[in-house]
Amino acid sequence: ALAARRKDPIALKVWQRVGEVLGVGVVSLIHLLNPDAVYFVGGVAQAGPYFLPYVKKALQAETFRTPFRHAHVASARRPFIGALGAASFSLEGVL
Repeated sequence: ALAARRKDPIALKVWQRVGEVLGVGVVSLIHLLNPDAVYFVGGVAQAGPYFLPYVKKALQAETFRTPFRHAHVASARRPFIGALGAASFSLEGVL
C-alpha cells in the first residue's frame, strides 16, 4: 500500500487486479451465504482505497441484483477489529 500511496503506477495496477479478483470472490460469497456485510480486515484493510472500488464494481456488474441490494462491502477502519469479531464469534457458543 505504501507504493500505491506514492502513486506508483505498477502498484496501482496490482491493487486494481487484486480488487477485480477479490470482487469475483465476494460475488461468489454473496451468492452462497447472502451476508449483510463483507468487511476486509487486518493489513489488507489499509489498502482499501486502492482495491475496494474494483470490488464494488464487480458487485455492480452482477445481473442478478437481489442479493446485492443490501450487501455492504468495506474495509475496517480500526486495526484488530477482525480479532474482536473472531473473539465475539467464539463466545457465542459459550454464552
